[in-house]
Amino acid sequence: MWSRSRNLILTQTQRMWFRHNKSRIKVNLYGYIVRSYKIEKEQHSEEIRSWVKDTLQEPSTTRHVIGDAGLTSNELRRRTSNQNTISIVSDEEFESSWRQRFLYGELKAVQEVVILKKTKYTMFKPEQLIVLISALKDLERFYDIDRIYKAYHLDWSSLHTHMSAETYHTFLKLMIDTQSRVGNYPVVEVLFKQYIKYPDISPSFLAMGLKAMLENKNYITARQFFNYMTQNRDVFPINEHCLLIFLKFTIKNDDLWTLKEVFEMWLNKVDQVPSPKTISMVQLELQRGGFDKGIVYWNHLSRHPKLINGEHQKSYYCMVGQLILQLDAEKWPKEQVEKEIRKLLDLFKNNVSAKKYIYFRLMKWFASAGNFQMLKTCLALVHSDAEVQISNTHHQIVCSYFAKYGLLHDLTKYLKDVSVLPKENGLKFNRQLFSYIWMCSVQGYPMLKQEWENEFKLLYNDRWYSRTFPWLPVSVNNLLCSKNPDMTGDKTKAYRVAGNNSYKILSRVVEYLQRRKINKACSLIMGQVRLGIRPNFSFYYMLLRYCVNHGITRMIRFLCTKLRHTYKYIPIKIEILELRNDIYKSMSLKIRQNGDKAEAIKLAQQKILTFVQQRQQKLNFQNYLQLTLLCSRFSLTKLAPELLLNAKKLTNVTKKYELYLFYRTALMLYVRMREPEKFLHALKEFNENQYSTYITKYWISSTKRQIKLFETKNANKTTLIELYDQVDIMRINYAKVKIEGLEEMLKLITFMKTWLNNLVYEEQLHVYRKQKILEAAAAESASDHRHS
Repeated sequence: MWSRSRNLILTQTQRMWFRHNKSRIKVNLYGYIVRSYKIEKEQHSEEIRSWVKDTLQEPSTTRHVIGDAGLTSNELRRRTSNQNTISIVSDEEFESSWRQRFLYGELKAVQEVVILKKTKYTMFKPEQLIVLISALKDLERFYDIDRIYKAYHLDWSSLHTHMSAETYHTFLKLMIDTQSRVGNYPVVEVLFKQYIKYPDISPSFLAMGLKAMLENKNYITARQFFNYMTQNRDVFPINEHCLLIFLKFTIKNDDLWTLKEVFEMWLNKVDQVPSPKTISMVQLELQRGGFDKGIVYWNHLSRHPKLINGEHQKSYYCMVGQLILQLDAEKWPKEQVEKEIRKLLDLFKNNVSAKKYIYFRLMKWFASAGNFQMLKTCLALVHSDAEVQISNTHHQIVCSYFAKYGLLHDLTKYLKDVSVLPKENGLKFNRQLFSYIWMCSVQGYPMLKQEWENEFKLLYNDRWYSRTFPWLPVSVNNLLCSKNPDMTGDKTKAYRVAGNNSYKILSRVVEYLQRRKINKACSLIMGQVRLGIRPNFSFYYMLLRYCVNHGITRMIRFLCTKLRHTYKYIPIKIEILELRNDIYKSMSLKIRQNGDKAEAIKLAQQKILTFVQQRQQKLNFQNYLQLTLLCSRFSLTKLAPELLLNAKKLTNVTKKYELYLFYRTALMLYVRMREPEKFLHALKEFNENQYSTYITKYWISSTKRQIKLFETKNANKTTLIELYDQVDIMRINYAKVKIEGLEEMLKLITFMKTWLNNLVYEEQLHVYRKQKILEAAAAESASDHRHS
């Protein structure tokens, strides 16, 4: 299976293992049958334009066509050809054959409605359909409501022109609620545009519409509409829930300026003072990290008349926030942290709500900070507190920690343990947990990401799962992997979910740069900014790194002047990229001036030494690795190994990706220094480390090329033989890890099937009982109608 170019000798143990497992490796790695099926991508609606100013217009008798956006020419032709042959169910037939079945939401009736529409071109009137849809809403069968909507979505334009205003208003509310739960936000936004033209607008529907705009990345429209609502509260009864939705989106996008602007807009225009919980959330996000920009924004907000009295500072929300800020800034020992937590709990020992919030916030912070010991300590405190029950919220936080570090074995075991707990203490299968399971799987075994995608699609392709979890089809569809432009050559981690727009734009920008169309690349980025879609920080970093690597100075200048200032924090890794760019420019200028390359290298060395001296106390693990490689480029042979040693001291040996980054950097350094013995020592060290399980095919190939380079430099033959032996060990370890990943995949998928089947059974049994109650009421109503 793996041919060798020369006669190298493996140890007897390794050779026997290889022969014994050769067929198994071949079957699992190269003969693995990938199962897959196609899931159609959701169609996105066109952006709604100028709808804020039309908000108060009276409902038009000629409605907009809902669902026509994005139709193919074949669909339009089919729709046109079928319009003249469609029959409508009469009132008499509906009353005699359908009404009673619709009243209790009979599942078979849903199937027949869909089949009649799709194959026999028989349609129900909107008033008739609303009877069925209302019953399905009471039963929480949103997946089946969505099936009806999709079956009829080409014909709503012809149907709702004959609806009364009241019927159409009811239809809009039912569909907005359904599509929000399903996660089909483009449809929500289109329907919401119609809904707000009617009186008696509900705050809950305002929240759904605002969230849809934000999910669809219509940030400018969302902000304009939010401003419009705050100015017209007599028409739009906006509440704090809408404010929270907007604030959480700005926090998620790391946009401190918009966070400050939206919060200040509320303070200025809405009489209601935000709750202490909301105020503390804003304060924590602006002050976290000690960034100058955020602190200036909070100091400005805190002087607002509604906040200047500082009443919120006395709440437990604020106290927890202040403790988190201290934990963020100071490196307290575990005993000191526990002491501070207990002090805060003692202060609110008679307030159950306060204790619940304290546990929740601290657990969430420790999980995000990667402090598993303190996360377990907080969980133990919850267990020991008789007044606070452990619940889904706590389980989700623990799962987020496993997902962050790709600890799939631990996640599967934890899921099995908590799945048997009573419902009130157990774990719920929701969108958040779904994303954690996916993230953990791909983080844990990234070389199997295509297999993970196919297995997950196959697992979740079950109509009963979709009935129980109506958000599932859209969530599965968003798992579609698409490779983003990779800047290192290793594409093992080059993936994204379908909903991430930044990587789509990054791909297009890189294509323009490769064709030297810099103006088009800049215009594309600025077009997104004008739409209110600021590229995320990963986009900025990856594009800047690409431009520095390829010497695209004009694009670098554009990024630094137009985007750099929009991010709340510029880490040192960006400054290192800028240092590289400055060195390249200075060297080029020096060589052009006097042609002395040695003098130019001395200048580069001086710049690097100065940079390291000035930032020595702030450098982290990644910074040391970056600077190690930079020093190796410019013959700083003493400084480079020192920086690598500092990186090793900061390496978390239990985190496989950090080990991979460290040893990959070490091998690159020793190749540039032409040190085959040190190269061999590092490679052996990696292979012998039990946590060194992050291995990629690209790295194996790269290592072989590096050894070839030693061979051309006439390295010692014994050392070369040992180096090739170590590469073979690397390949065997890669095979082991991949087999282990497939085995973990089998364990997880087997558990998920059993667990989801049990959840579906329990939920559908509950729905069946509710349906029987509706059926009895429908039968009684029919009996009374006959007697009358």
